[in-house]
Amino acid sequence: MSRDDRAVPEPSLDGLPDPVIAIDADGALRYANERAVTVLGWTYEEFVGRPVFDVIHPDDLNIAISSLSTVGQKEAGELIMVRVRSGTGVWIALEVRGSPQRLNDHDVTVLIARDTSDRHRLELDQGEAAVLRAVMANMHGMVALVDPDGRVRSINGAVTRLLGHDPELAAGRPFI
Repeated sequence: MSRDDRAVPEPSLDGLPDPVIAIDADGALRYANERAVTVLGWTYEEFVGRPVFDVIHPDDLNIAISSLSTVGQKEAGELIMVRVRSGTGVWIALEVRGSPQRLNDHDVTVLIARDTSDRHRLELDQGEAAVLRAVMANMHGMVALVDPDGRVRSINGAVTRLLGHDPELAAGRPFI
């Protein structure tokens, strides 16, 4: 039985529990599923055509720009954390992963997002290791863990936010 012979209807992105958006090469928002519209508090008309960088928190702009510029050379990008301004002006913490796709004969980056606002509030009550991870991920100061041979083991989000370095590309490279 071929795919065309099956009686199963095509799935809809509107039925997914997480926001899905598409961004074109210029950074304009081109698509949002129903969950994205609900979570972000915009109407679909307010969403489409809007520059994505206008709604990203200024401290998260470098990581967003860096990630968007490198995701096209990957099958899928690494998870990043960004804060996005909702339609009501509230900052929403999102965990985002992107992938290059074709949409209506245009190259776009499709992003799947998860609202993590509640998770960050809960992390502070889970013990010292969890608190340390939460602090490292959200602190404004840059931190790089370097192996004895001088290669980057890990960098926190501030390095990317402030310098624009993609964490995936920095890992394993010489620190200097």
